[in-house]
Order: sequence, then structure tokens, then C-alpha cells
Amino acid sequence: MKNDKDQPFVDLTITDDWSVDGIVVMRKVKHCLFPNWVGGEQKRCAKLNGDQLSLTTHKLEAGTSEARVARLTFKRV
Repeated sequence: MKNDKDQPFVDLTITDDWSVDGIVVMRKVKHCLFPNWVGGEQKRCAKLNGDQLSLTTHKLEAGTSEARVARLTFKRV
């Protein structure tokens, strides 16, 4: 699998335990296609807007020309 920063969608398989504190979702990664994520914790900022839930990362590669955030949006159907 190629993890291309310019690609809008990456097929990612992950299992985790998670908890919520206010608008912060904390994920404890159990299994993932990215081995370096396994055993780690990830914080996401959650925003609920109608039937959509968005989870956003902190700024990745902050302080570089590559700085960006990643957002995953779920829509209730």
C-alpha cells in the first residue's frame, strides 16, 4: 500500500479501543496496516454537524512546508 500525502483517500484497516473526553477522542491502536501505529495512542478532535461526524488530527509535520491536518468524516445513512 502506498501512503501518498496527495491522495485524498487511503485504505486503512485499524482496530482500537477508544474513549471520549469532551470533544477529544483518544484511540489506543491494537492492530493496523501501519505497524508503527500499533500500541500507540492518537488524539482526534471530534465535531458533530447534523448527520456528519468529523475526526481531525492535530497539525501533522507542523513547522514544515508539508504541514497539514487529516480529517475523516462519517455520514449517518
